[in-house]
Amino acid sequence: MADAVQLHVGIDDTDSPAGGCTTFLASLMVEVLIREFGARFTDYPLLVRLNPNIPWKTRGNGAVCLRMEVPRGDVDGLKKRLVEMVEKHSDMRAPDTDPAIAFLEGDRVGDGFRRFYEEALRKVVPMDRALAFARQAGCEVRTYKTDKGVVGCLAAIGSHLDGDFTYELISYRSREHWGKKRMFDASSVLAMDASSRGTFNNVDPETGRILIAPHGKDPVLLGIRGEDPAAVLGAFRALRILEPVERWTIFRSNQGTDAHLPPFPKAVSSIEPFESACIEGSVSSYPRRIQGGHAIFSVRDETGELECAAYEPTGGFRDVVSNLVPGDRVRAYGGIRLLEDGRKTLNLEKIEVIELGHVFIHVPPTCPRCGIKCKSSGLRQGYRCVKCGAWLGGKKAIACRREIEVGTFLPPPRAHRHLTKPLCRYGIPGKRPPAGPAEPWHMP
Repeated sequence: MADAVQLHVGIDDTDSPAGGCTTFLASLMVEVLIREFGARFTDYPLLVRLNPNIPWKTRGNGAVCLRMEVPRGDVDGLKKRLVEMVEKHSDMRAPDTDPAIAFLEGDRVGDGFRRFYEEALRKVVPMDRALAFARQAGCEVRTYKTDKGVVGCLAAIGSHLDGDFTYELISYRSREHWGKKRMFDASSVLAMDASSRGTFNNVDPETGRILIAPHGKDPVLLGIRGEDPAAVLGAFRALRILEPVERWTIFRSNQGTDAHLPPFPKAVSSIEPFESACIEGSVSSYPRRIQGGHAIFSVRDETGELECAAYEPTGGFRDVVSNLVPGDRVRAYGGIRLLEDGRKTLNLEKIEVIELGHVFIHVPPTCPRCGIKCKSSGLRQGYRCVKCGAWLGGKKAIACRREIEVGTFLPPPRAHRHLTKPLCRYGIPGKRPPAGPAEPWHMP
């Protein structure tokens, strides 16, 4: 494209609990950018999930980045058009909806943006720091109401998504169906899941629950996640959908990659509220079930002790952690929740059992001559064989077989966060980002 400029557009927080969807707005923008401005996309639209522990997030704490080449003379008109679309399609009446859009020109997104993205994945980024960074980086931002959305916009622009990434094909409903039950043949989803290669988290194996359809009033009909565009498109085409599909778009994403979890453990004493964390230490209390069915235990390292929780929606994962005993060495991953009394809890997303301690039971000794168990002779008086009268010492310690093994354990897919890496993705080699989107990647 002659006399073109590379443009990066970040969008965030246009949705609300009552409806709306940032990816839907991005899909509308793709159509407008291609049809009205002749934009040439240099990457798939990026669906970027950020720190899932942010208390004021709407749903999945996702932002979108669009990367494209456009004629230099169209840049100002393009920006104006996209700002109008944000204003038209954002739920401005919702108290916690704070839309923002950001524009960055240039071929190279600097390392500062990469660091900003990685911080927004795991921590709470103050808004004043985000605005200061935007000014310093020469990034034009437009915010509404409060400035909260600017963090997601800048992080989306800074998302490199190299090494490990996935794709999601998201289809959208025609407006007259918003808020109504989603209409598709469930048996076609089960058949697709059984035959599909390269997709994940379509169906929950514990309950049979279908996971590709949300339940809210937003415009999303179905979303299919997978390893490459061909896999998600093929799976989508295998479904029997019983209502009109207005549009669909394939996004490249950090979903299913554990990008928010730090690669190395952090000292318990340095853990901050609302961050995504990893700790390593010894189990220091027996797991207990509390009201609601949640499983709670504690882990201690050299700096302190932290309570860990596997909540009721994690299903059989609670049974796994309930088999831990004090002395087991584990690496625990999850989000830090701040309780009303000021205590911090790690909401478990994954646990690695590194080393198991020994558990013993003490049983009466067996007579070596008669082969029968001896009877107690009284308190601290040892044991005697009732047949031959032989006297033996105290009880014998026998190591128990543990109901848990060394390994990595996750909740079932229905309890996964968007960023949680499913076990079926472990061992997949790293990928190189595509040179650009391969047709077809959107409709219309």
